[in-house]
Amino acid sequence: GLMPWSPNAGGVLCRPFDSDKNKKFFENKQWASIYGLDNVNDNDKAIVNRVEELSIKYNVSMMHVSLAWCIAKGVVPIAGVSKLEQAEDLVGIYKVNLTEEDIKYLDEPYHAKDLAPLLD
Repeated sequence: GLMPWSPNAGGVLCRPFDSDKNKKFFENKQWASIYGLDNVNDNDKAIVNRVEELSIKYNVSMMHVSLAWCIAKGVVPIAGVSKLEQAEDLVGIYKVNLTEEDIKYLDEPYHAKDLAPLLD
């Protein structure tokens, strides 16, 4: 199996695209570049918006949708948590059953990013 590094893109996939936290994330170009998000494009925005749409559709968090997508792709996501509540919330990903149409909907705007070195 595969194990993705930072399946929630540093938290970007856990909150609406235009949230204050995401705005701060994108402003820090050095940090955003680690995730390949230093030059955010329309496809990146579409993916986050689609994750949000599906989270509303299924009444779950955006984190649940993005991690359920990873599982549907046959990979084992490792989500970083800093609070007990976050760890307990991870169980919710198994309540999300994305359909093939949902997976295609999330995949459609995706374009692979260049590899980003962690160290210069």
